[in-house]
Amino acid sequence: NADQVIIMVGLPPLFEAEGFDRTHLRQPAQLDALVAAVAAVHPNCLVVLSNGAPIEMPWIDDVAAVLEIYLAGQAGAGALCDLVFGDTSPSGKLAETFPRALNDCPAQENFATHPRQIIYREGLNVGYRHFVTHDKPVLFPFGHGLSYTTFDYSNLRVSGDTTVHALDLEVRVDITNSGPCAGAEIVQLYVRDVDASVYRPDRELKAFKKIHLAPGETTSCTLVLDRRSFAFFDINADDWVVEPGAFEILVGASCTDIRQSTRVELPGDLRRNTPQTAETPYVIMNDSQLAARGLHITVAETVKPYHANTTLGDIQHHWLGKRIVAMVFKAIEGTLGPTKTDSPVMVKMRNEMVLSMRLSTVRIMSGGALSEKRFRLMLHLLNGRWGYFFLQLFGR
Repeated sequence: NADQVIIMVGLPPLFEAEGFDRTHLRQPAQLDALVAAVAAVHPNCLVVLSNGAPIEMPWIDDVAAVLEIYLAGQAGAGALCDLVFGDTSPSGKLAETFPRALNDCPAQENFATHPRQIIYREGLNVGYRHFVTHDKPVLFPFGHGLSYTTFDYSNLRVSGDTTVHALDLEVRVDITNSGPCAGAEIVQLYVRDVDASVYRPDRELKAFKKIHLAPGETTSCTLVLDRRSFAFFDINADDWVVEPGAFEILVGASCTDIRQSTRVELPGDLRRNTPQTAETPYVIMNDSQLAARGLHITVAETVKPYHANTTLGDIQHHWLGKRIVAMVFKAIEGTLGPTKTDSPVMVKMRNEMVLSMRLSTVRIMSGGALSEKRFRLMLHLLNGRWGYFFLQLFGR
């Protein structure tokens, strides 16, 4: 019988906290089930999200609105009331992309696939740059954010010096609050290199500004672009370079909601003397593409032999490692007090912290009890080097 339903959901500490990584983008299944069940019987549901990073929203098409408050802090409740009851209008924009699924993120292909090494193969395909360049559908794009009012963009113009070394452009666009209430808009400016000879993202954010407008008010928003706004890092010249040719200036309300655009011709950087060849667009670089950039994949470090930078997680199943891990847990409890076993979050945080600790850190924590000689003896035992162990034990 309610006119409006407000559902508060998000990520509990067991799903998102300091000391450990998330393994998926889902929130607890019971929360998704709650939203779906309520939305099935009520057409006017507002979902309020409290989370520190993107989540999947399988119910997104069944609810009227989503209000993302992230981790709003001690004053968050009051701010939420102001927004829900219309005392103020939302004006935030997403500083990250909300993908539809974790596998849509290029880094996922290489992340956590090896216990000792993560190869950075996605290159420039980070965040929105990947999604807009490869036209990948997303849940919500970078820079997105709605308001209780609306904003119109018009009269885009560009002026300034286009010579290479003194490159300084002023981009102006008129913004009108065409809606019923006061509000704020974050105007975003992206640059696209139309004639790039090297692989570059389809567009890159180069400037933004937040402006406050009363209903019916129009103002001119000015954004400034300099030389670096158009440059890329030339690995052959070992410097930032502006290529000659056409660049598009895109102004809008998000990385995909472009309202105004124009094109400028730049003479380019005369210092450039290393020819480039057009690259094939990539999502994940293979070994040959990495090698073309002078980057060579180092052989992944093996877990054995154990050494000073070995983690406790690496030795937790070794007969001696089990004892070392147990001693560290006991030492931490002696310092911080016993971990409440009825708090899964605290148990997980403690375990992740201890198992990611290096043996060199254990030596520091010992306060001198684990001397350099004892530390070497410990490593010999862990590695099964009994001969070296006895030689050093008896001073040889």
